[in-house]
Amino acid sequence: MLALRDLNRSAVHCHGYHVVFCLDESGSMHGPKWEDLTQAFTDFVGMCTAQGGGLDMISVVQFGKSARKTLTLASLDMAQRFSLKMTGGGTCFAPALSSARELFQLGSKQAPGLAPMMVFMSDGENHDGDVSAAMSLICQEAVDLQCHTIFFGSGGSERLERMAEAVPGGKYHLSIDGVELKRAFEAIAADVTAL
Repeated sequence: MLALRDLNRSAVHCHGYHVVFCLDESGSMHGPKWEDLTQAFTDFVGMCTAQGGGLDMISVVQFGKSARKTLTLASLDMAQRFSLKMTGGGTCFAPALSSARELFQLGSKQAPGLAPMMVFMSDGENHDGDVSAAMSLICQEAVDLQCHTIFFGSGGSERLERMAEAVPGGKYHLSIDGVELKRAFEAIAADVTAL
């Protein structure tokens, strides 16, 4: 059974990734932070495109108190033309995770050869408590999920750390400023383009 799972993992990864970004657009992200996030996202897509990741697909969930899907299973070409627009609000993680789960379910039907990857970025603590159980559920459904959580600011986030820990091999990144955020996105893009 283990050998079959390993073969399936290899088969999935040779076809690219479905990267679901969950990006905090709460009021605290206004101004330079939003500009830094927009640039980091644009650079991520550009790096994937330059490295020949033509089969990768990008989805985006933007969240504050609620969540909205602003890009769904888009090619890298479409993602390059996409522009993040902020609405503001509070910070709740559960609606974003629910939307991400729906996107992974859709991706498994429409692009079953793509490996799932989540990039979840926030600059603050959420108001809806521990959501690691929701992460575990996504991990159970999205086979071989790769997960990166990013705290954008100083101090860090125990909740984002726990979210990453809920996924085998999950990674937590601390980005204290726009330069560090860009580096985190570049490191993640390097994982995507390493196929």
